[in-house]
Amino acid sequence: MCNALDPIVRTWIALLDSAEVLLRTAPGRDPGAFDRVGIAIDLLLKHEHTMTDAQRELARRTVWVRDNPESIPDDRSTWGRCTCPTCRLARRLTQAHQKYPALRASAVAIVLPQPTPTTQGELFP
Repeated sequence: MCNALDPIVRTWIALLDSAEVLLRTAPGRDPGAFDRVGIAIDLLLKHEHTMTDAQRELARRTVWVRDNPESIPDDRSTWGRCTCPTCRLARRLTQAHQKYPALRASAVAIVLPQPTPTTQGELFP
């Protein structure tokens, strides 16, 4: 890995490598090992969320060049996207609203139930 890279990009690559090593070395039936893998992936995605599109694309390009003998793919349109759960959900909702405009109108009309006086305050005094 090149030391001239942005520290944020270097951190993302280190988090990715760490998650991959944990996943490869996790014993098959050890729930604690898979918890550690999950934590590592969560950290990777949280860090990715703080990056700019250009930083994410540079990080993925650097990993591709390092790990793949073939040339970089022509279609890199998604390499700058954040893949954290929040951003993925937002993209899917946007796509759904574009495909089904009526969804937006009905989603706004949904009213969440309010706590009843019998349950309000019982759990959290």
